[in-house]
Amino acid sequence: MAHRFHDGGVPTKLEQAELDETGKVISTSVLDIKGNSIEDPRFFKHEGQPWLSWVDSTWPAIPPTSMVKYQLVGWGEPVQPKIGKNDGTSIEKNFVFFEYIGIWCIYQCSPIQVTYELSSGKNWQTPGPRWPYGEIRGGTPPIEYEGNLLRFFHSHLQNELTPPHHRYYVGAYLMEPTPPFKVVRVSRKPVLYGSEADNLTPYERKGCPHWKPNVVFPGGIVTKPDGWLLSVGVNDSACAIVKIKQKT
Repeated sequence: MAHRFHDGGVPTKLEQAELDETGKVISTSVLDIKGNSIEDPRFFKHEGQPWLSWVDSTWPAIPPTSMVKYQLVGWGEPVQPKIGKNDGTSIEKNFVFFEYIGIWCIYQCSPIQVTYELSSGKNWQTPGPRWPYGEIRGGTPPIEYEGNLLRFFHSHLQNELTPPHHRYYVGAYLMEPTPPFKVVRVSRKPVLYGSEADNLTPYERKGCPHWKPNVVFPGGIVTKPDGWLLSVGVNDSACAIVKIKQKT
């Protein structure tokens, strides 16, 4: 898995970690990716090889801008897709890359799902799913599931009584397995809810300026015989592996 980290300042870098079957970290290494503040890494596979996408942000500059890039891990030059406003003049993030006869990208999930074939620049637009827990964004690359494609996503609402008033949610939906990848079903309730609770002590939270409560953010997924392992960010300060079981 990959994650961001602060290296003595506000901007972040990326690090990859190798885990064993229990989730224990075996080794880590800093990824040599150039940019200002590198965030939101997501692995995906293409032609059997690991690829990585990330967000290159100008934060803490005000107003910040960001753009999304991807690259074959360890080889070649980063690719910056020419879609949307991904030219460094706006804020672009939450692209979801996946393989289907080449590399494709879910550019937008809600209220309309927009999916790009990157080799041609052609896009498909289909109705986004209705979801009462905020705008659907980002999430995991789609994986095969019972003749469709399954993926997990995040959203948030600003309706908590106490500051910072937000709470994040993780849901799941199924897409058709071929273009235009129309969404055919969405979970009725969140699979995960952002929480104030995490493994940090009150002292560690006080010393962690980027800590935010109620945040859960999915990034990657691995299929297991009885469900899935989902990698998530927790409260902008930690990573976790969550086991999602399939209901029978």
